Amino acid sequence: MTPKLITAIAISSVFSFSAFAAGSSEPIPTEEEVVQIDLEDDAARKRKKKNAQRRSAQQQRARSAQQQGNRAERQQQQERVEERAQQRRTQQRAQQRAQQRHAETRAANQAAAARQQARHRAEAQRAAAVPQHRARQAAARHRHNHVRGTNHVRPHRWHHRWHHTHARPIRWYHGVFVYGPAPHRHHRVRSGVYSESVPMPRRAIDRKGAFSVGLTTGSYASGYDLGGDFSDFGLGVNARFRPVEGLGFEVAYSVHDETFDAETQRTTTMLQPSVQVFAAPWSRVSPYASVGVTFTERTHDDTWSDGFDEYRSKFENSSFGPHAGVGLEIALGQNAAIDFEARAIGYLDNQEGGTIPGAVQTTFGAQWYF
Repeated sequence: MTPKLITAIAISSVFSFSAFAAGSSEPIPTEEEVVQIDLEDDAARKRKKKNAQRRSAQQQRARSAQQQGNRAERQQQQERVEERAQQRRTQQRAQQRAQQRHAETRAANQAAAARQQARHRAEAQRAAAVPQHRARQAAARHRHNHVRGTNHVRPHRWHHRWHHTHARPIRWYHGVFVYGPAPHRHHRVRSGVYSESVPMPRRAIDRKGAFSVGLTTGSYASGYDLGGDFSDFGLGVNARFRPVEGLGFEVAYSVHDETFDAETQRTTTMLQPSVQVFAAPWSRVSPYASVGVTFTERTHDDTWSDGFDEYRSKFENSSFGPHAGVGLEIALGQNAAIDFEARAIGYLDNQEGGTIPGAVQTTFGAQWYF
């Protein structure tokens, strides 16, 4: 190659490389462009960080919600398990109670059947023993009469075995004043005797051997022989003992006053021992009758009128006399009752001050039994 050719090729190469470098090179950024690029990069990093934090928070909330849902589901499952266990325990207790009732009923039935069988056996033995005993007695009488050469003696008349096996008498007052079967109400009562199997009256309370105290209130009504009358309010206390259900012994004390103040015109103080007879005392409503003696202390300074003239009665004395009354006791329970009673009093001694020899006393009270 010639030097000219080599020089031309070198110059061509230089120009070609320069043209290529000029076409492929980029412009150099300025300082403002560099700052703008940095800011955009920071903003992009912040957005990425914020997006990451948002995704993390969302994931955390999702995990918390899932955990709460899991806890609620576990709690519901536990509640269902406890409920099923409680139902099983309730069913077991119900089954145990039913089995216990069944066992008690079966035992009671067996005991009743055993008692019935024993009673039947005893009755059969007694029924079989009576003819044998009578046959032996008849044979003995026959031998005795045959030996002595006397006539045969007529055997004793046969009685129904009820009289031999049941010896508890029944009277007209049973079922009224005495706790027992009433004759006109029970078909098993025969010829004045009854058996243990006869049904007794329904017992609501038991007053046998009971002691009671009570508070009473009421009125005392009397009058004067010339036509005037009066009625005074009163308060009192009583004590009662009932050795048997239908019989009671009572002591009552009461004070009746016109006004219960210092200017009162009449004061009547009474002490009354009584004997009381109760009908159907085992029931909650029991009528009764009472008789006794009344001791009275009276203080009168009374001005009264008979409709035409005015009179004054002033005296202070004591009187006594029998009384009789009827009442009604309503039991509120085994230990409490209320009483209503009306008594007529007849004084036997002379009545000073012109009063009539009698009075009517009505009371209402509450009793506490011990």
